[in-house]
Amino acid sequence: PALIAYLSADERYLFVNARSEQMFGLAPEQMVGRQVAEVMSPAAYAQTAPHMESARQGNRARFQRDLVRNGRRWSELVELIPDVDKRGNVVGFYGLVQDITDLCAARAKAEESEHRLRSITDNIPSMIAYIDRDRRYRFNSRFYESWTGRPLADITGKHIREVIGVDAYAAVHPNLERAFAGERVDFDVEVRQDTADSRFVRGTYIPDFDASGAVIGVYSSSTDVTPLKKIELQLERLAQQDTLTGLPNRHTFNDAIAMALARSQQTGMQVALLFLDVDGFKQINDTLGHAAGDDVLREFARRLTGAVRSTDVVARLAGDEFVIILE
Repeated sequence: PALIAYLSADERYLFVNARSEQMFGLAPEQMVGRQVAEVMSPAAYAQTAPHMESARQGNRARFQRDLVRNGRRWSELVELIPDVDKRGNVVGFYGLVQDITDLCAARAKAEESEHRLRSITDNIPSMIAYIDRDRRYRFNSRFYESWTGRPLADITGKHIREVIGVDAYAAVHPNLERAFAGERVDFDVEVRQDTADSRFVRGTYIPDFDASGAVIGVYSSSTDVTPLKKIELQLERLAQQDTLTGLPNRHTFNDAIAMALARSQQTGMQVALLFLDVDGFKQINDTLGHAAGDDVLREFARRLTGAVRSTDVVARLAGDEFVIILE
């Protein structure tokens, strides 16, 4: 399924096979003796002529030719091989022409699909990747550039450890190994960095199986959830701390006194509980304003904390009511 030809040095067909009828609409006997420029369209000849000249110089040529024939677009892979005599002179050249129209169409479709996939992944605010069995990145979305501060050329093809660092790799490694064992893994990890605060990543690893059921790679999706995690930690602190004084609040006090009493029952050690308030606190608020009252409460909390041991618990229940647990 290819055109095979032999041409003289002056570009005349001396032999062609029957493929010439499908390619040029001419039988082999109609082709022999004619020059290439007579058979080809001007556009096709313009693409071919420089390579024939190269073949006449003794060079093997291989090129793709795109043309329109009978109203249809064709793509052909052409090879020209010089025929050299004993004195080293090029007396002609062999030609091989293969129809690669369908192959080019399939390649273009694959490139279009890859381009579409790249456009989608590059516009998702997540790090999308494919990791091979050697734990090297084979595909990375553009979000990796903003995360690592490095271009994709310095990321794709590299081992994960080289890209995210030793500490971060140690954090994700157990989850990655579970994925290579065939398990889908959803995980949250804290990534500590030398030059910045910790960053939190929420990720998913999905195994890629071949036809035999073996894991040949892992698809990875990771999202930087640092802002969300900071809010969660702040909410946890708010749930445990008094927002004005920074002391443990009523909820934390309830837990702390229960644990202190449990320890007391186990060890026989006594527990003391102090209730305190600020005398005349209402008058301070009424005469100096609530801002001044808040300052008094913060100062009172500071003094109480400074007057007890670090193992004791100072909490604010409400208003100017404070408690201290002494074990």
